[in-house]
Amino acid sequence: MCARRMTLPEKIITVLNAAFEDAIDEGSAFLSYSELRKRVWNNRRLSSSLSKAIYNIKRSGYLEIVEKDNQKVVRITKKGRFKLWSPVINEEWDGRWRLVAFDIEEIHRSKRDYFRNALKIMGFKKMQKSLWICPYDISEDIEKVIDMLNIEVNVDYFIADAITNKEKYLYMFNLNQ
Repeated sequence: MCARRMTLPEKIITVLNAAFEDAIDEGSAFLSYSELRKRVWNNRRLSSSLSKAIYNIKRSGYLEIVEKDNQKVVRITKKGRFKLWSPVINEEWDGRWRLVAFDIEEIHRSKRDYFRNALKIMGFKKMQKSLWICPYDISEDIEKVIDMLNIEVNVDYFIADAITNKEKYLYMFNLNQ
């Protein structure tokens, strides 16, 4: 079965992510527009397609174009990093439970939806509307998502050694011993 080819916008975001992967300070992670052109597309005929794709990605909030030292540079946004994010899940249970409680207001519905989706991807399951549980150590990923979505004040993350109704959650995650 043949894998789907990446679209031009996906290619641009992937290149930006690779270029900025080692950047410690996101504020200083830039890629010049001309360098982006070289990395993404070497065909001059397609420069209008590239410009249109960059415009659409920028409009979607995945990157921003700024001036730095009289040069047009491109920077991936937190939303762009979130688009490319994929967690590394170690499904070995260490006997501890990870709980996430959140209260994200209605005016930030899209962040709340992104966050709920990220929790599902990381293996969390719903205990209550805004309380989720997971047995796997995903501390780095949960912190990364919270930072990318800028919802630190809306989320509490707990690690517990014991919970009530333990059998129910052991069954929920297929951890019956």
